[in-house]
Amino acid sequence: MPGSAMPGATRLFLAGNGVAMTGNGLVIAFTLIYLHQTRGIALPVVGLLLAAAAAAGLQPFGIVGHISRAGDASNTSAAITAASLL
Repeated sequence: MPGSAMPGATRLFLAGNGVAMTGNGLVIAFTLIYLHQTRGIALPVVGLLLAAAAAAGLQPFGIVGHISRAGDASNTSAAITAASLL
């Protein structure tokens, strides 16, 4: 493709990532509906639960960034592996 700055593999990866993020967004919406209508949990509580889950998912990135800044590539791979287990 003329004028394209990204290789085909990168475009494919980004397209797949976009599809995955769309799926995640749909799951969160249906989780909210399920918890409220089926389980009877109030909407503000459901919102707090989903926000807490999102915030907890961000915590490993701070740990990985701190460890990988302090060392070489082996530290970075160890940090990413540890974050995936959290």
